Amino acid sequence: MALGAISNSWVSDVLFDSRRFVAIIVYMVIAALVALALSQAAPGGVPSLVLMFMCGFFVFGPASSFWALCPDLFGRRLSGAATGVLNCWSYACAGLGEPMIGRLMDVTGDTGLIFPLVAGLCAASAVFAAVIGR
Repeated sequence: MALGAISNSWVSDVLFDSRRFVAIIVYMVIAALVALALSQAAPGGVPSLVLMFMCGFFVFGPASSFWALCPDLFGRRLSGAATGVLNCWSYACAGLGEPMIGRLMDVTGDTGLIFPLVAGLCAASAVFAAVIGR
């Protein structure tokens, strides 16, 4: 995950000329595809392990670019407040979402539900990043 964050910052600045939303979109689309591949992969073994590493890399990679978007979108004067609001919402959504996902897996008995769900959330993130980029 940490390697993803370092690489996403570099990709954003060097390859996409500091257009952070493009790097976020690329990583989120790849993460969605990897999560879908994980939903079809046989549990255990090296292929699943590699896919899990890739999923973490691409899902958490854009985190560095999300925080860097705050000064880009809101300027120097409001960047601290924007970062605080983003941080608040990210923890609130994680705090609410994870128990709901856990409950869904408990009720259905299917732990494999997490992968299509992650794929859908990554795709939604890519769409939102595209909207932000406009």
